[in-house]
Amino acid sequence: MSVSWMDVIAGALKFLVRMFWNRSSVPSEFFFPIACDIWMVLCLYWILSALRTKAVKSRESFGKRLGYVLPVALGVTLLFNSRSHYSWLGMRFAPDTIALAVTGVVLTAAGVALAMWARLVLGENWSAAVSIRKARKEEAFLAREFGAGFEAHAKRTGMFLPRV
Repeated sequence: MSVSWMDVIAGALKFLVRMFWNRSSVPSEFFFPIACDIWMVLCLYWILSALRTKAVKSRESFGKRLGYVLPVALGVTLLFNSRSHYSWLGMRFAPDTIALAVTGVVLTAAGVALAMWARLVLGENWSAAVSIRKARKEEAFLAREFGAGFEAHAKRTGMFLPRV
């Protein structure tokens, strides 16, 4: 997926509109919505690119998947839900300066760009579900999938590093 110059210009204009017409005396009140917009771009890209993935041969169980999806959902809720900022969750540990806010937005944009690039490079091979995680399970899967050819290969090579 390529980004046109029109998209870049539209994004820059949106930034300028926010900066000059929606000024806030507190930098985080101005820059936090921008960071949220960047995350929304990633979410939309994630959903759209999920439509062009290969079929999965082996999936992890629903329970195992839930084991890491629930903590992520809880984290997103704690970060982006204003009602969850009670007690120590709402305390600031760094000064609310423009330099720090800009640094946060730039790092957020860089991280999102890296995630989008990685997903683009993986193409159809990307999967949200972990299909094979542990090396021994993977070897058993490969042995079932490729039979004698894999067995011969496994005897010549090591699991992680080639035998010398």
